[in-house]
Amino acid sequence: MSKFQQVDNNLINPDGIVSVRDINRTKETRNLSAGIPAWFVSLDHPTAGDIIPAGGSINLQFTVNQPLINRGPQSVYIDFDTDDPDFFLNGNTDAVGLLPEIQLTIIGGCLIDTTTLHFGIGQANSQLVSNTGRLGDGDWTPSYGFDIDGDGTSYYQGSYIYGVDKYRLAMNTKDWTSGGGEANAYISLQGDPNYCDQLCKPNITTDVPVGKITGDGGLTYSDVLADVVCKSWLDSVQNFEQVPGDASTWDWTAFGAPFDDTLTMGLYVNSEVVGVKEVPQLANLTLEIMHFENRSATDSVKNWYIGHMFD
Repeated sequence: MSKFQQVDNNLINPDGIVSVRDINRTKETRNLSAGIPAWFVSLDHPTAGDIIPAGGSINLQFTVNQPLINRGPQSVYIDFDTDDPDFFLNGNTDAVGLLPEIQLTIIGGCLIDTTTLHFGIGQANSQLVSNTGRLGDGDWTPSYGFDIDGDGTSYYQGSYIYGVDKYRLAMNTKDWTSGGGEANAYISLQGDPNYCDQLCKPNITTDVPVGKITGDGGLTYSDVLADVVCKSWLDSVQNFEQVPGDASTWDWTAFGAPFDDTLTMGLYVNSEVVGVKEVPQLANLTLEIMHFENRSATDSVKNWYIGHMFD
């Protein structure tokens, strides 16, 4: 049984939190700086005197200053004072001066959001355009991502996938076998405020002229109008190694794997999804145009691969 002790260390609040420290993500070993992250306001629960029964758990609640959270992962360790003499089971000699620690990771950026793009004759077809590389999801309604000629279920789930090797892969999709929902998802493609209006929700512009079409051999031409959705996303690659530094222990089913800035590719994508209206020849398709940038360097995008995985 652990009982959180009140401490007076001139930190954010005297409720059992001993220290909050930034993780130095440039080192393999856990060397920590002494500063409190600017975005961390207070630890609200647990409070001094809270008791965790043997085998039990307790919720961690905290307050953050949201505008100070940058996109991507930001991690800290939180140390707690406890009167549990058995917390460390590896021997008192090794545990002298140690405190229970929790790694806390805040992900800045956008939650998954979609905008419905209507296209085709009478705009009867539709696509749910997400702010990630996710193209379909079995839990989305009324269709799973695409509704073409009344068929909204054939495309069940899918995502773009980007990579530079077999470990450095970025995608945003649920695992299709475990049935664990968003808890069992690959989230290494993160939504970002779109480049059109800087909001997380994909932005739609209607009646955009995208060219002309002829049906009489070029004697006359008609304007082609489309609705266009713009969105942006970036990669933040997860590390599925069960033993740090040992690639042989990589486990793709270890959902919730931490983000790793040494694996992240620096991929940044601005995308436009175009759906043409009232043109029979273009009624059953959309066109996606991607603009790639390398946010980690000034050189051009090199040695990246793109694919599409779907069910």
